[in-house]
Amino acid sequence: MASSASTTAHEVHPHTQDQTNPSPIYAIKPAGDAIDPQDGGSSSITDDLSAISSEDDAVKGYLCDWADLPRWMQDNPAIWTGYRRPTFSYKKCIASLGFLHNESGFYCHKTWQLIYLTLITIFGVATIVAVIRPEFRTPHYRWIRSYLFLALGLCGVFPVIHGIILYGIPLAQKAVSLNYMICMGSSYVVGALMYASRTPERLFPGKMDHFGASHQIFHFLVLVGCLSHFLGVTKAMAFWHDANHTCAIPIAQMRIDYLT
Repeated sequence: MASSASTTAHEVHPHTQDQTNPSPIYAIKPAGDAIDPQDGGSSSITDDLSAISSEDDAVKGYLCDWADLPRWMQDNPAIWTGYRRPTFSYKKCIASLGFLHNESGFYCHKTWQLIYLTLITIFGVATIVAVIRPEFRTPHYRWIRSYLFLALGLCGVFPVIHGIILYGIPLAQKAVSLNYMICMGSSYVVGALMYASRTPERLFPGKMDHFGASHQIFHFLVLVGCLSHFLGVTKAMAFWHDANHTCAIPIAQMRIDYLT
């Protein structure tokens, strides 16, 4: 989507590595903004981070521009700034959750970011405790375990409902990948209820001792839900990067533009 900033045409020198295309490349980029990704220049990873709204100097060491990325990471030349550098470190990957980059999921809604991340953290920790503590493994706590699994799954459903209210159903189909999220939520809910109620084996005793029991179906539906969630988040991320990756367009205007 075109930026609202003023644009200037400028000449980009040919890539020195590509001798097969000696003609210069011309590009349009916002004046004063990030570098043109087709420019083979040597921009510093600590320069021009205004697009990601971070004032913490330590963050700059984690981020870079499109031109600074290794070639295998240069997937979308229309996204210029805010990339996480390849760190090959779990610690740094986790640390990147604490600042804004172009893979952030809630960068237009910081308050809701905190609310939803807090909820999923609480229920995630509670589920882990329920799984590893011996006392919660007894049949007496089967419904408690089911409720926790269900609550954890609903942490992905509530934001979708919020997205429908916020964007309307037509835009939510793209903004939050509504169809994929419905599939995810349905898989989790059905799986949890079947596991807790021991359905279908309680309806057909002795017929599903090896195949088709509720525990097996539960795990299968969890995998279906995870796959749906992954595909939905990937498609929603692609939509936002194309439609409003700088949060410059009000949601009300997005709804009008999408419907027209």
